[in-house]
Amino acid sequence: MSSAHGALYLHAYIMLGRSGLLIIIVAWLIQLNYSWKGRKELQPAFLVLQALGIFLLVISSFANGDAFLGFLNLLSGAGAVWVYLKIKK
Repeated sequence: MSSAHGALYLHAYIMLGRSGLLIIIVAWLIQLNYSWKGRKELQPAFLVLQALGIFLLVISSFANGDAFLGFLNLLSGAGAVWVYLKIKK
């Protein structure tokens, strides 16, 4: 692979990580909006967006060669999915 292709892939994975963080921020804004309205429960949309954003961080971490961070993000994402499944029962 040429260095130009390598740089392009690196840029794409960085953008993937940034997109994941932006999705997580949107998830928190949704949850915060419900909290301001006095609702205390976790919103399913929050958990779904949280898991999606974390999934993008997992891909970005592993693609950038940071397996440890990828594994930590994977655990975090699994936690969000687990909580979502528990509240949907």
